[in-house]
Amino acid sequence: PTQHDDTKIMPASHHHHHRLMLASSTRTSARRFSSLRNKNPFIINKFRGINSSFIPKIACLQQRTMQDAFFFSARMQAKRNVHTVALNEENVQSELLSAAKPVVLKFEASWCGPCQQLSPILTKSLETYADDKVVLATLDVDTPMGQELAGRFQVKTIPVVFVLYQGQVISHFGGVLAQPDMDKWTEELVAMIDGDATGDQDAQVSEQGTEKEGDKPWLPADAIKDGQIKLKQGKYEDAMRAFGKVVSDPTADGYHPNALAGMARASLKLGKMDDAKNCVESIPNAAYETSNEVRAVAALVKLVESATSIKESKEDLQKRVEQDKNDLKAYYDLAQLFAAEENYDEAVNKAVHIIKKDKSWEKGAAKEFILSIIKALGDDSPVSTKARTKLANAMF
Repeated sequence: PTQHDDTKIMPASHHHHHRLMLASSTRTSARRFSSLRNKNPFIINKFRGINSSFIPKIACLQQRTMQDAFFFSARMQAKRNVHTVALNEENVQSELLSAAKPVVLKFEASWCGPCQQLSPILTKSLETYADDKVVLATLDVDTPMGQELAGRFQVKTIPVVFVLYQGQVISHFGGVLAQPDMDKWTEELVAMIDGDATGDQDAQVSEQGTEKEGDKPWLPADAIKDGQIKLKQGKYEDAMRAFGKVVSDPTADGYHPNALAGMARASLKLGKMDDAKNCVESIPNAAYETSNEVRAVAALVKLVESATSIKESKEDLQKRVEQDKNDLKAYYDLAQLFAAEENYDEAVNKAVHIIKKDKSWEKGAAKEFILSIIKALGDDSPVSTKARTKLANAMF
């Protein structure tokens, strides 16, 4: 056939293939489809000339294309309803602490370039995949409240995102993610939330030994405090779970030393010496310089380990020292047993008796024993103050 000079005639087979591809693609709009057909009317003629049965198929595909495009657009618009809020002192209770939905909490600052880069990526992903299942909350770390919460969440760099749900952090990430990675993270988050609605998440929480505590978000400091209370109450298994919850959360690494120290204490009470030693060995060396609790627990583990080698009971040793005030080995063993029970006053008294009898006994073992207790408890401890005074009086 003949055609205008400015229009190139394509082979029929090419028109056939090209036309089917356009018609079957859900991303091709009806406007673009009509435009292409109007620009080259010979396309339909070619189909008609080759096989007229293609004509109704093409019309059907064209109609589906228009419907798919319409519904795809409608779905996209429907998902653009993620509730977004900037946190402040007035709304933090209602929007974060008492929120009924999972809260995607983003720590940011106006001067932070990566924070600005992350915002549209995160928002787009939540709008596309999370629908109305979450609340997006932003928090400026330069505000007093932002600084307070950043400290409680142990935020070290921004941007960082935490997801709070049913009183605990269920997911987090830091930095800027590419859109595909962001979409994958959001899809996994939604799956986690949907799983919770059917009870799957509750099962996971039960397996991890955690509990829902109202609508209060889970915070590492609160978990450590809870563990310490459980220790005092003699609920050592519960204490282990509380401390273990902190240790298992990578976002709470600033609290890990004290949590590990708590786990070591609980392990000792449960008679699990190897577990206690492993906990102490897992504590970073830097923590020994800043945490009295870490030093105390490390010393306690050593003292308890030493006390395990003592064969006699405390009662038998008490009888020995009552019968012989010069039985310095019995005094030293008693001191170790008292220290293992954290009865440091009585432990120091037994060590002081040895020093008064013989300062050089076992190369000054009693003096070193008292100094190790002082170092473990810290200079500000009342026990350390009394121990230092007793040691000075005994030495001089």
